[in-house]
Amino acid sequence: MIKAKRDLINALIVIGFAVLLYTQVGQIDGGGTRHTGPEFFPKVVVPTLLILGAVLFVQSVIRIVRKDNEPLHLDVKNILKDNLKVILIFAVTLLYIPGLYYFGYLVSTPFFLVATYFVIRWSRPSRRIWLTVMGYVIFSVFIYAVFRFGLAVFLPSGLG
Repeated sequence: MIKAKRDLINALIVIGFAVLLYTQVGQIDGGGTRHTGPEFFPKVVVPTLLILGAVLFVQSVIRIVRKDNEPLHLDVKNILKDNLKVILIFAVTLLYIPGLYYFGYLVSTPFFLVATYFVIRWSRPSRRIWLTVMGYVIFSVFIYAVFRFGLAVFLPSGLG
């Protein structure tokens, strides 16, 4: 039961995050008359996130209604401890978004990927971190080339 209530809270957070993101997607410049622009991917992913949050919300409500009411104990310290990696991933992502604007895709994305790697592998980092960093740089350049030359979609270039 406590898991259902926790899932309900998580669903509300996901729905709120998706609504916030969707309001921001409208500000992405379409880049002219092309059919597929930089706003296409967020316009597909964000509604999907909203739908998945709504499904989690409905499932949580159904589970709560079917069971006896049990009080939900919110211990903030334990919640932060149990969800530290998720919170840090959100923080890294929130830093990545303005990084795209100021520094562009090719500079911001490898830093984002490396930071995410360190968050996920917090307790056991790789001994060959340089190989990981090079892999993320190569991956970022590859994705840039696919979007730029294959799909004719311009990724953020930054202010410089």
